[in-house]
Amino acid sequence: FKPLRPVCNQSGAFIYQRVAYISEASVRTEAQQTRLSAVILYNMALSYHVCGLENGNTKTLQTSIRMYEMARNLLHSIGEQEEEPMEEDDTADMFHLAMAILNNMGQLFYELSEYESSTECAKQVRCILEQSRYFDTDSESQEIFALNASVWEIPSHASSA
Repeated sequence: FKPLRPVCNQSGAFIYQRVAYISEASVRTEAQQTRLSAVILYNMALSYHVCGLENGNTKTLQTSIRMYEMARNLLHSIGEQEEEPMEEDDTADMFHLAMAILNNMGQLFYELSEYESSTECAKQVRCILEQSRYFDTDSESQEIFALNASVWEIPSHASSA
């Protein structure tokens, strides 16, 4: 999982606009194939996400959410497929990808005024951040994820609607 750089959107939250990739040599088991599928879905979701924001197209943003959700579900299924424990680098990559997916879903939900869903994504990001402290992950990205998770609160004017 080799990322590029995050980009800040108009609402002030960062979209984790980093393309993910996995080397062909690291895809040997069923779990690794599933992880590759999750990476492909994440990249597709990211492209819909960026295009939807640039064009102001809500339907494209909703498609992006569905793709992120499929990628997240695939990551959840990997634990059931693993016969042996993952190597630490693989585990760190999985945590990173999960945080990127949840970060972007949270940003999209916030953008679409789905504040409860956005807050749920923030809770999950914070949970993963707590677990990922045991692994060698990108500290700059962790700071970005933590910052975003802290800004996705339900706006005070939205609660009276």
